[in-house]
Amino acid sequence: MDDKEVIEHALDDEAEFNDKTDMEESCEKVTEEKVVEQESVQKEAEKDEEKVTDTTKFLDDADLSQSIQEFIKQRSDIFSKGSNISYNITINQISGDNISGSAQKIDFGEQNEFGDVSIGGKNNANDPSPENRNVKVDLSDNGKIYEYLKENRQSSYCAFLIALSIFEKCQLELVRDEAEKLYGILSEEQREITHPNGEREIVKRENFEVSQKELTENFGLCFYNDYLITFGGRISSGFVRFPLKEYSANILRVVFLEFISLKNKIVGYLTQLICSEKISLYVAAINAIKKICDINPEFFISGIVTRLIKNKTIPSDIAVAEILCSIAQLSGDTYNAERFLEAVYGKNKDVHYYITTLLMCKALAYDRKKIAKLIRPVFCELETQPHLEYTLKNINIALPEEENYIKNIGVFYNIGERYAEYYIALVYEFCRRLEELKRSDPKRAYVCLIITMFFQEDYNESYLNIDKPSKFKDMIFIRLVLRDKETTDKLIYIWAELLGNRKFSLIARKFLENYLNSRDKYDLSEIEYKKIEFFFVRLVQTTSIHKTMMFFLKNMATSPKECNRIATRIYEKVGGNHYEQ
Repeated sequence: MDDKEVIEHALDDEAEFNDKTDMEESCEKVTEEKVVEQESVQKEAEKDEEKVTDTTKFLDDADLSQSIQEFIKQRSDIFSKGSNISYNITINQISGDNISGSAQKIDFGEQNEFGDVSIGGKNNANDPSPENRNVKVDLSDNGKIYEYLKENRQSSYCAFLIALSIFEKCQLELVRDEAEKLYGILSEEQREITHPNGEREIVKRENFEVSQKELTENFGLCFYNDYLITFGGRISSGFVRFPLKEYSANILRVVFLEFISLKNKIVGYLTQLICSEKISLYVAAINAIKKICDINPEFFISGIVTRLIKNKTIPSDIAVAEILCSIAQLSGDTYNAERFLEAVYGKNKDVHYYITTLLMCKALAYDRKKIAKLIRPVFCELETQPHLEYTLKNINIALPEEENYIKNIGVFYNIGERYAEYYIALVYEFCRRLEELKRSDPKRAYVCLIITMFFQEDYNESYLNIDKPSKFKDMIFIRLVLRDKETTDKLIYIWAELLGNRKFSLIARKFLENYLNSRDKYDLSEIEYKKIEFFFVRLVQTTSIHKTMMFFLKNMATSPKECNRIATRIYEKVGGNHYEQ
């Protein structure tokens, strides 16, 4: 297999960067990708590409926690699958700009904890099928839903139905608690009723109470047991769901189409949930909005999105990005989410504008030119941070994780969500900036440091140090060498810059050493080996670092402790044995 075949194969490998299938499926099957190049950015925008937006100190104004990074990594799956995702991420609370508590992977099958609740994913095998249920209210019929809500909007059962529409497949206690809160919001503390004989009576609001028996008989709700993951381990807990998934959307649509006062109250409630400290409530609220935002997009933009923008918090930024993307995708070419954000922020663009916009890159298929334009002011601001000087004096392989600056780097790396165009845009921006700076300019070391930290974040997120690494979680800043010639040249230039730099050569070589040792633990297919080989051969062919790379490969291929098989083959490929002579 020649180099041309290797590159062509790599360009067809979608799962490498864009996780459009479940992790379980992608580990078993390589799906195909053709990266679709969109039309160029608007002419006026292209003329302004070189202009740098004033973002003075905007990174200092945002506390981007490690837990936020973890949340961003899993964002697509959390919002696409609801709270029941398969990656077993534990995030305890959202507080202000932070998702506080330790964000860590756990291994409890397919169950997951969000805040104090794990979302059950199992269906009760003994549940009768929906068509066999003899229910009083048919939730598949919007007319029947309307009639029921009209007659019972003050009841506990109405509040429970709406709560379950928002919190699908959630722990029963969570749904009940939120239903009780909704009951207090939706029902009047006291109201006047007129009896058939014409007499009027003031009726006080009853205590919230629902029974499983009536919920089952009236609506066909399914109650089942599943595991709840707590800090002490797994315990059995009760869960509740609709018999059919579409019932929740049916109820919400009827509410938002037919009941104005009810709609406004629920919007206020959903907005509060998005600002909640519990991740389960936060995710549920956003998913509920996404289900029905096509009913009246302008209402959700003015009623929810504009409020969230004013919050100036990272969780709010994520919520705004999710909602705007949903509206844009539903509206097609008639709505431009990015233009809306530009109009709202105007000239006062801060970190929250850039985070929100960058989070939309993958969903709205932004091309690399547009992404680069958005990245540029962020990159410029990173370059001027006071943390850089300290970090440069103390640089080593284990960069100081406690530094907020390093956390900022991690956030902006993970916003890309393995979307190839995002990381290609980063490569282009790195090259552009290096080419702008003279060798003697001290800022050049700052740029190299930022690149190094992005590479370290890439390695940390590549899953190369676990027992069963996924081929689709390889290092992005190595595999991008297979995209196209221009990207290849720019990426090799960046690596050569680090490997040839006295201050950064050691850490760059350590990255490559760790990478080869991790890959060498497992048998590789020939095509996988060829992809790795292509990257290292290109480095060896770079004149400025030729000797450095030959020495590096020789050491790994002839190590008396542990000879690296991949390095040995590559060393032979580039004529290492002849080179020694």
